[in-house]
Amino acid sequence: MTEQRLPQPDDLVLAFADRPPAKRTTSRASVASAAARTLVAPFVAPMGEWQMTLARTEAALRSSHTRASEKTSLIQALEALSRDVRDHAAALDRAATSTGPALACHGRVVDVRNALAALIARIDAALGERRN
Repeated sequence: MTEQRLPQPDDLVLAFADRPPAKRTTSRASVASAAARTLVAPFVAPMGEWQMTLARTEAALRSSHTRASEKTSLIQALEALSRDVRDHAAALDRAATSTGPALACHGRVVDVRNALAALIARIDAALGERRN
């Protein structure tokens, strides 16, 4: 009985050497995902800082050690933050709608819109508590 020889890696390379290299096309989903990531990147970048600012301001407003004059300036800072976030959200809407409906409805874009809306809601809640 003859012993069967298993193919070696060099054999496989030689077997496919005469074939042209496979051309891979990028899927539409990958292209859309990359475009959405590029679109939302400048809108996501400041969100961490805004969330940290909001948390610190909320904590300072709740503190019994914060004087009334400091609370007034903290509320003014929250109002300025609210304007910045709202402007950012509006700019994202404009940028997304200018790219077409497919990208405007992409999950990444929707998620960033929702995150900005949640941040606006938190700011409004903090301001509502302090204005009353």
